[in-house]
Order: sequence, then C-alpha cells, then structure tokens
Amino acid sequence: THCPELPDALLLIARLNLLADGDRKRAAEAIGAALKIEGLDPPDRASLLLMGAEIEEDNAKKLEMLDKAVRLAPEAAEPLRARAAVHAAMGKEESAAADFAKAIALDPDDLDTHENQARLLAEMGQFDRALVSLDRARQLAPQSVVPLTMRAQVHVQMGNLNAALHDLNEALALQPDHPIVLLLRATLYHETRKPDAALASHQGIPRSI
Repeated sequence: THCPELPDALLLIARLNLLADGDRKRAAEAIGAALKIEGLDPPDRASLLLMGAEIEEDNAKKLEMLDKAVRLAPEAAEPLRARAAVHAAMGKEESAAADFAKAIALDPDDLDTHENQARLLAEMGQFDRALVSLDRARQLAPQSVVPLTMRAQVHVQMGNLNAALHDLNEALALQPDHPIVLLLRATLYHETRKPDAALASHQGIPRSI
C-alpha cells in the first residue's frame, strides 16, 4: 500500500523541476520513484513515462518508455505525438508518419500535429499529403501565417513557384510586415525574374531585422 497523495506529490516535484530553471536530475528521480509505486492507474503511469521520455537523452531509451506509454494509454494522442518525434529523430520516417496519423485520428484538432506531420511528409517527398495536412492546419488556424508559409515551401519543393507566391501573399495579407515571409517572397520574385517586385519585398522588411 501507499499514501494516495504520494504519486501526485512526486508528479508535482517532477513537473516543477522540468521548468526552465528546474533540476532535471531531481525530476528524473521523482519520476522513477513514482513509477515504482504499485497500483498506479495505467493513464497515470503513461503520463509519468511521457515525462521521463522528455528528460531522457538517449533516443532508444526514449522509445522504450514511449512504447510503454502508448500501450498503457491507447486512447491518448500525446504519447503517439512524442513517439512520432522520436521516430523522426531516429530516421524512422514511416513509423513517425504512422504515429502522427494515429495521433490525429485520436485528436484531429491539434494544430502542431498537423504541422509536424506535414513537415515530415515533405521530408519524405510526399508533397501532396503534406499539402493536405497543411490545408487542415490552415482550417484550424486561419489567422496564422505558419501553415501558409509551410505550404509555400512545399510548393517550392514541387517546383510550383506561382502557387508558392500565392500562399506567401496570403500570409502577408494576414501579417504585412512578417520578415521571414517578406524575405521568402523576395527570393521567389528573384527566382521568377521579377526584380522590381523582389526589391519592393526586401524594402518591406522591418529595419530592426
């Protein structure tokens, strides 16, 4: 038996020490102690494993912890998202893509997952699928320039420079002084031999950048 409040107390210690100025060693110790407690609910154990994986630096060990977390909380999207990121870091692109797809099926409205999935699919050369992910991201965040900028970059990889310019212009309609978008547009105008438009786009970049 154990004090019912003990897992929550250890979890709090871990979370506090995962903050920017916290002690990650103490966080790891608290997580390890909590995981040794018998009778923890599977979702609670999965949350602890997820936190432990965040601290762990070795990708193989991270993956082992996240595999357990996914098994313990099969209806939770967060362990799948985390495992997808580790698979991607290890070069296991197909496994990462599968985990992103499962996470989206469980939580279809998480913007970051759609953007991360799109980034992975573009790296895999699956541009059409990446565009689908970014269209969904655009629906979820219609006032954000990020999905539009990412979509423009995918169009560039596909060789569709006019489509890329269209997306960048849409992004600038939302945020006219966005320096990265202005710089990307200037570069594309230069590539499409529109020097006057390229110069105008460069001149729009805030002087402080």
